[in-house]
Amino acid sequence: MSTPKVPLSELSRKSAVRPWASDIKDAINTFAAGKTGDEQAAEHGLKLLACVFKSAVRDSHATVYADAGEAIQSGDWHLAAKHLEEYLDDLQTALRRIHKVGEKSHQDGVPELLRESWLAVDEYASLLAEESITNLIELCEIDTPVPRLEDVLNDLRDTAVAQYRHRRKQGFESYSREGEPNEYLPHRWRVLKRYISSALYLTVKQDETGTVARDVIGMLASAAAMLFAASAAVVITDQWTASLSTAFIAAMVISYVIKDRIKEHGKRHLGRHLKRFLADHMVRIIGSDDKQVGTAKESFHIRPTARCADEVLQIRYADLDSHEAIEGRPENVLCYSKDITLSSRALQEQFAGALGLTDIIRLNFFPFMRRMDDAWEKYRYIHPIKRTICETKCARVYHVNVVLQLFSQDALIDTHRVRVVVNKKGILRIEEVGPAQRTYLRQESEESEGAEIRIFDD
Repeated sequence: MSTPKVPLSELSRKSAVRPWASDIKDAINTFAAGKTGDEQAAEHGLKLLACVFKSAVRDSHATVYADAGEAIQSGDWHLAAKHLEEYLDDLQTALRRIHKVGEKSHQDGVPELLRESWLAVDEYASLLAEESITNLIELCEIDTPVPRLEDVLNDLRDTAVAQYRHRRKQGFESYSREGEPNEYLPHRWRVLKRYISSALYLTVKQDETGTVARDVIGMLASAAAMLFAASAAVVITDQWTASLSTAFIAAMVISYVIKDRIKEHGKRHLGRHLKRFLADHMVRIIGSDDKQVGTAKESFHIRPTARCADEVLQIRYADLDSHEAIEGRPENVLCYSKDITLSSRALQEQFAGALGLTDIIRLNFFPFMRRMDDAWEKYRYIHPIKRTICETKCARVYHVNVVLQLFSQDALIDTHRVRVVVNKKGILRIEEVGPAQRTYLRQESEESEGAEIRIFDD
């Protein structure tokens, strides 16, 4: 859905915020009074308010950036300072207006869902304001200081530093650290953006189209085929003085049509549901003397998160302690299953003393890496002490979570998870998540797709 268009200058007014703020305030006050209410609606309102703020900052920033830049090029410093003053005043007032709405969520009785939602909105709005101010300061810094313009730039610097200190005071980790790769910062940006923007998304489901038309066409074709067969039967039997009634022919045609549709619907629907229970292919495990010692059935499909086992979801979200951290990660679940059946007698006959086989699972990350952005991105900010524009490189990484469940005769015997941290160049590291302790080694190779991860139990 499109974000509601509200100018930044209007967003600072109570009347402009009321369509979203009034419902949020009422819901928060209801919870604070010990009553029940619609948590999802209140959360949606907070996210939508953040979307409105983001759109207002983006549009107003583009306008003031163009106007101030044109004034500086023409040498009209006072006009440039005026544009910046008006923008800064609107930005600060809009931030205060949003805070008046969200800070009420800290009252006793307000659900944790709303508190976490407000913290995400607060952090995202602060990052947006700091980014916009930093770009304007870079635009308007000149070699020859102009008193009025310099005063406005100092106010802009103060506001940018205030946003940085506000995030640190709130316990947010979204700021640059000198001498570090800062991979958390761009990753947090993306999480917050997805979480806030989810208020505008509509749920879509893919269905097969044209089924009715295809059924009608199939029925007509079946009817024509049966009509021909029945007519031929009438002609043939007429030659041998046998008679068939019209009702009999019609009944045969209708029964054939129904039979044909039952067959097609059965193939379509039963095949769709049974597919996940059938293996894509089967591998026969052959020993040294060409005798089969077992089989391995493999299957792969994309599974909705809601259909994942509870144990998988629990270990997947074990290290995420906030709602927006989970909802800000819309994921695709790629489910790979392997069912191995071994013959202990055949193993003993061919390999004396063998207790089992070692199964190595290789995951190829190269198809993911081809779609990734550059390994580094730039982040600019106002230094809180030097008060100058600083630029640092932030590592852009992607997290691929691998959850392994091992079963023995349908009994779950082990579940553990690893997080593979990847960038466009390859695998950076592998982190164990959960109680299990394993050592993960990366075997380097010249080509990224040739990298091999080996897992060893301690």
